[in-house]
Amino acid sequence: MAEEITEATQDPVPSAPEAPDAIQPFIDKAHETIQHEVESAELGKFLRAHIKTFREEWETWSDSAKDAYIHMMVSQLLQRKAAATHIGMGHEFKLPDPSAYTELMLSLQRTQVKPAKRYPAIDMPPKLRNVIC
Repeated sequence: MAEEITEATQDPVPSAPEAPDAIQPFIDKAHETIQHEVESAELGKFLRAHIKTFREEWETWSDSAKDAYIHMMVSQLLQRKAAATHIGMGHEFKLPDPSAYTELMLSLQRTQVKPAKRYPAIDMPPKLRNVIC
């Protein structure tokens, strides 16, 4: 009876999906980098929450763009943990300029757009253009 009560009072903790999905390999790769700093379940929950906001766009990204975004968000999570630790210790902590995040997102978006046609670096001299054409 006592065991039933303790089991009923515990809230079920949402765990990572049982079957691996398309996001899991990127989460695993990021977790290998910071395995001693953040638990895998916490990392997965944080990353999935962010990716969920733009899931359709995420599907169109290349693997390298996805990997870069995952690692950027992992660094943001670690920064938040560091800020919480410093604030908890009574130290003043200022967050960096968010322009780095904006620049990375713009860079990722540029990689998904086909660049305009480029002209050769060495162009024909003006006097020879009419002769060949």
